[in-house]
Amino acid sequence: MTIKKLFKPRILFPTVILLLLIISFILSVILAPSPFHVEQIDNPGDVKISWEEISEEEFYENMTVAMNVTFEKEPTYYSLKEPGSDVEMPIAQYDVTAYDIFASPRTQPNLSAGETYRVHGTPSAFSDRGVTTVPEKNSFVLFLCEQRDCPNFVPREGVSPTYYDDYFNTLGYSVITPAVSIFPVDRTGEEPRIETALLPDYLQGEGEYTTFFELWDILAEGRAKYGMSEYNPWSDAA
Repeated sequence: MTIKKLFKPRILFPTVILLLLIISFILSVILAPSPFHVEQIDNPGDVKISWEEISEEEFYENMTVAMNVTFEKEPTYYSLKEPGSDVEMPIAQYDVTAYDIFASPRTQPNLSAGETYRVHGTPSAFSDRGVTTVPEKNSFVLFLCEQRDCPNFVPREGVSPTYYDDYFNTLGYSVITPAVSIFPVDRTGEEPRIETALLPDYLQGEGEYTTFFELWDILAEGRAKYGMSEYNPWSDAA
């Protein structure tokens, strides 16, 4: 091929476009902030948070999953620094085994009963709600969030393309806010239940206790009310 032919428009323009795309890709990789940084620490750390009240609509927008779990072991503590932030936040990360699944993710892979999942939040989120690994007091209903599963999800501008996958694989589902995320289960009756007074108004069933079956119905109606996709109860639920 002669130099003259090389500079013909039909050859030059595609070549320039391809080079620009390659340069753009290289710059995006070089300039993208590191996804996030976690460093394991020996103690829970100290953080003071004023927990925010959220509305019924905000709850359903944020809630990715709802499940009854047991906490399998003591937490692992991390210091977490998010992309673009200079602030390090103490995080407690637990492994939990899921038993009753009340609400499945809307876009991400579904949960399975009997499987172990990771959940995280500030250490006080769990301690303030009485989370324990003591077997006879170790049954909780969790309402949790996953960034990629929120409606109309748009990746944060400038973060690494692997940020969301890496974050979830490392830390798992996150606490929305303790007041609407973590509830101890009472198993003294004929069926598992939650003390109604502990729940926000929009999750309360009838009577002193809210049963698991009431909770299935409440969540199904709430998701339908706010257009949060189809509700997927257990196929073998009575």
